Amino acid sequence: FATQLAAMVMKNRKDANYPDPFNGVKVMVEFQRPAIEVMVVNVSFMNQKATPLTDFNSIPIVPEYVDVEATGFASNFLPGNNQGFLQQKITMTNNAMAQNKPFKLQLRMIYSEGGQQGQVSFEVPAVSSPANTFAGGGETAGKAGASKWAVDLMQ
Repeated sequence: FATQLAAMVMKNRKDANYPDPFNGVKVMVEFQRPAIEVMVVNVSFMNQKATPLTDFNSIPIVPEYVDVEATGFASNFLPGNNQGFLQQKITMTNNAMAQNKPFKLQLRMIYSEGGQQGQVSFEVPAVSSPANTFAGGGETAGKAGASKWAVDLMQ
């Protein structure tokens, strides 16, 4: 059983790297399921506009039944013109897997651009997909394309 479980968990690794740029901040996601009740989400942020972003922060928001731990950024400066990126690792533990409650994750971005404050919140669809409720759900999510996404944070 342990071997089957390990095979199911490894099958749930999803990478979301996208060659098509959006105008603004590009968000790229990679997630893994090292255990049925644990999901690790690696998020990369890249600024495709000319103006750098300062005071950049990302705050993960999860339901009450999910414990979350997130690493901070090495810097809060996101340079423009794809000259760099920031990464964040978010580890979530679902304490309600026995009740089939899904993982859900929203990210709240806070930043300054040219002296103007900005804030954007959005749900991460690859993580919040019902297919990710179970360890064997990654294959279904991949077929549906749920883990393939990037979002434009700037208007």
